Amino acid sequence: MRVAVYGLGEIGRLVVKALMLRDVEVVGAVDIDESLTGRDVGDVSGIGRIDSSIYPSLGELLSNVDKPDVVVHAAGSFLDRVVDQLLEIVEAGSHVASTCETLAYPWYRYPDEAARIDEAARRRHVTVIGTGVNPGFVLDSLPALMSMASFRLERLVATRSLDAGRRRSKFREKLGIGLTVDEYKERAAHLTGHVGYAESALLLAQMIGIGVGKMEEGQHPLSEDGMITGVSGYARIEDGEGVERIRVELSAGLGLKDLDEIVLEGEPEIRLSSNGIHGDYATAAVVANIIPRLPSLGPGIRTMADVVRGGYWWS
Repeated sequence: MRVAVYGLGEIGRLVVKALMLRDVEVVGAVDIDESLTGRDVGDVSGIGRIDSSIYPSLGELLSNVDKPDVVVHAAGSFLDRVVDQLLEIVEAGSHVASTCETLAYPWYRYPDEAARIDEAARRRHVTVIGTGVNPGFVLDSLPALMSMASFRLERLVATRSLDAGRRRSKFREKLGIGLTVDEYKERAAHLTGHVGYAESALLLAQMIGIGVGKMEEGQHPLSEDGMITGVSGYARIEDGEGVERIRVELSAGLGLKDLDEIVLEGEPEIRLSSNGIHGDYATAAVVANIIPRLPSLGPGIRTMADVVRGGYWWS
């Protein structure tokens, strides 16, 4: 398949590397950074020249190369800010795999934008999906698959902890790391922290068939000696009778232990722990690995629930 990458930041460059490992033809990239215009995608991504150029807009890319089968979109976390970019890709007739966290389950925060994209994608017969490491894998797809081994499931808890000091600088910036507590309070409205607690919980509920009676999420900063060191947050889902059935938690901060843990409470209790999945590499890998599956998912907005078919049968 012929693939273009929209957004050549650190994640976009990792996607290029992952695609080249799979012998995928990367026909070009789009990025608004003027210093990148005209440069070779491979050179910028650190893998050497691949005779594929970077363009300042999708229109210019499409004027110079044949339409790509798929466009990997890695240019934002909030659907309302990137909806026009996604619609432009869809109207060009390309499938979309996006790292936009709120596209992973878009009907929760952005139902109007989701409806616009879904209508356009169905009309153009292309698939649009938001995915990555979380939302997309560690806190939703992986625990859903694990739940197939549960004889009787009462509650599912997925926890992720990561050392932000080992992550990219842009990630630390959006957490507010390095700010004083007072500076954080002043800039809180512009600091996103982690995006996607609710999306992971709702994806997981969809995958294992739990009816959502109540969904809540929250996030707060972590600090030490008056300085912000990270964030911690959660989302939880209660069924229609007020019983908590799903809880996802993520903490990211300086010096935190890299850890992923999934606990299925019931009969028997199932617990799986690891020393942490590297988020940037995993996001690029999930996106790259889902590309050949996009056409078979059908037109419109799809989620990882359309990809992950196995899970506990919640009657």
